[in-house]
Amino acid sequence: MKKITFFNQFHNGDCFFGKNWIRNIMQQLPDIEFSYAHRCHPDIIKDLGCKYIPLSDIPEIDRMVRIAQSEDTLYINTWCGAFQGELFGYHQHSNYIIQHRIYEMYCEQLTNILGRPVTQSNNPHDYLPSIDFSYYDTAMVDRVINDLSPYSRLVLFCNGIANSGQTGVGDLKFTIDYLSQEFPMDWAFICTHDVGIERDNVFYTGRLFNKESDLNEIAYLSTKTELIVGKNSGPYSFCQFDSNMNDSQRKFFCFGKLLTDCPNAGLQFPAEFKFCDQTNDRLITNILMRELLPKTERRTGMQHIMV
Repeated sequence: MKKITFFNQFHNGDCFFGKNWIRNIMQQLPDIEFSYAHRCHPDIIKDLGCKYIPLSDIPEIDRMVRIAQSEDTLYINTWCGAFQGELFGYHQHSNYIIQHRIYEMYCEQLTNILGRPVTQSNNPHDYLPSIDFSYYDTAMVDRVINDLSPYSRLVLFCNGIANSGQTGVGDLKFTIDYLSQEFPMDWAFICTHDVGIERDNVFYTGRLFNKESDLNEIAYLSTKTELIVGKNSGPYSFCQFDSNMNDSQRKFFCFGKLLTDCPNAGLQFPAEFKFCDQTNDRLITNILMRELLPKTERRTGMQHIMV
């Protein structure tokens, strides 16, 4: 076997989640040529050190096929959905524990196919996605952060579509509109999806960065924010990389359907994670209001009532 091509026919988060499990396999097989075929922007995982090829350049493979083989190439499906019904239920989604089991199975299969051991540790924490920010435009993000310095606190709203249906929550426009009015001086509200609110303390990553793909720049930005709000969409997934999750100063708040759909489900991290399955705009707004209040106000029980 001369080549191994990982492939994914779905979304950004699907490509991101498995990065370091894939890197572990690559490191054990230095004599094999590796590539990654996907339909997303070439930049999203360019720090993986794996040649990008367009999905259209590989043979057509059914999305449920896990491993396919040609004369000199092994094709490995990184889409977690190929394991639905076996490792997790239908209408559910993967998390890092499930990802660990997926690649454990792939290591076992590669050992049999290649006739040499391919292994991984028993600890999912060893393979959390990492980002080498030297591949991305962090200087631009630093300039943006500097421009936001009049605001003492930053909140990132990953408010775009969750393409795999992990949530029933919309674009959070009501919440962003209300909270940005309630906290006009201290908080800057940075959104990954433009909802058309024009206010001095509301910003959109698409306008700030003006890039075709800014997922890794958003991830870097998240390291400077006090709160990261999301719905298990692509940008929210990219914020859940190893150093962020191991930083006790990071706080994540996810609005989704199932707690087990969250990447961190079942694992403990220094970062703070909160989950809520509410979909009502007013309830979500009240919940986040408490997160934005100064700690002194939370302790004294001061209430902000929606009108």
